[in-house]
Amino acid sequence: MKPMAKRLVIRALRVQSCLKLSDEGKHEKWGCPEKCGQHTTAVPRHAEVTAGVLRGIITDLEVPAEGVAAMTTAETAGRLTYTARCHREGSWWVITVPELESGRVTQAGSLDEVPATVADLVATMTGADPASIEVNVKAPA
Repeated sequence: MKPMAKRLVIRALRVQSCLKLSDEGKHEKWGCPEKCGQHTTAVPRHAEVTAGVLRGIITDLEVPAEGVAAMTTAETAGRLTYTARCHREGSWWVITVPELESGRVTQAGSLDEVPATVADLVATMTGADPASIEVNVKAPA
């Protein structure tokens, strides 16, 4: 496990349905009240979260294996990876990007258009460089 940008840790916590419970001092308190309401963790106010702290957050919140994968592979070699969950609606593909906290739904005319459409959406919502965005397209067969 490698250190991770705090913004990616926060994004991964939100994907796991966690919420910020308090915002005081040098840490933010996070928990997952929608799941069981019993688990909380502290996230330091630094631009980067160390691997050791990240392991502690995963342990504190009892994040499942697939959640750990989402948290630890969100940024690889300077590239940001986002999931594009696609389903057909009429002549359009409706795309949900679960890693985004808001503005997470868009559409495309074909599956070939999805990576560029999602990269543009992510860049618009996060300010990331579109060239650094990798898209993992998930669509029914």
